[in-house]
Amino acid sequence: MKAVLFYNHLNSVNGAVIDVIEYFLALLDQNKNVKLLVINYNYKFKSIIENLIKDRYIIDNLNFKDNIININKGNLLHYKFDRLLILDYTTLYRVKGLIRIKNDKSKIIILSDLHTDNKKYVISKKLYPDGCVNYYGEMPFVYKDHQYNMKFLFSRYKMIKNAKETILLHSPENIDYSFIPNLNLPNKPIIYKTGQHKQNLFELFDTFVYYHANKWYDPRPRLMHECAFYNKKIIYFNNTNVIDGSYYRYKDLILNGLKNRWLNGDDEVIKEFI
Repeated sequence: MKAVLFYNHLNSVNGAVIDVIEYFLALLDQNKNVKLLVINYNYKFKSIIENLIKDRYIIDNLNFKDNIININKGNLLHYKFDRLLILDYTTLYRVKGLIRIKNDKSKIIILSDLHTDNKKYVISKKLYPDGCVNYYGEMPFVYKDHQYNMKFLFSRYKMIKNAKETILLHSPENIDYSFIPNLNLPNKPIIYKTGQHKQNLFELFDTFVYYHANKWYDPRPRLMHECAFYNKKIIYFNNTNVIDGSYYRYKDLILNGLKNRWLNGDDEVIKEFI
């Protein structure tokens, strides 16, 4: 089996869920047999995933529903993988010791994020044949075997008709917005990013403000590059100079724009599944 694996522990949408969906759809574009295995799955989350895909992406005749499979954690032992992709450190932590491979040419590919240098969140390579477990990572602070830029499925993003003259403000894990009067922001209404997915999100604002309040070490934020794709104005505040994923993503965006960020069949991870 060739699959993307995800452990659902929130029943809501965060960046990890979007990453999983985009890589799953990109793989499905290349191989109609690729599955998305969701552990701890329920009908609420199934509806969330399906509605999110319909809302955000041009899916054409891509048959994604039949390739999303619900499994219990213990049932993972019944599968043998030829190729397996894991993008989320919570998933990695939950499935350690339960992943079986098809043969000595099989590969487990892990796209590293925040905690992958912590043994608690690492799959031991000693349990598998040489070359089986491969870590791909973008940020300097993660364990990795291969330097890799995370990609975005821009080719399937729906175009937006228009955008309101509004600010979307994101300050991760922060609920104190007393800093706003000191930012000299454009004179526009402000909406706030929450954990709940908003339908037609990118039509709700034309300016994106990321304010780092030093309450969360952000491993690999998505919204900056998504906003760049939709030609939003992007304003970044990091007054405490936290060197996390937001710092590196913003720096990369200024230097390179969306170059090398398009997820398609030329991507080195996608090629492993073709």
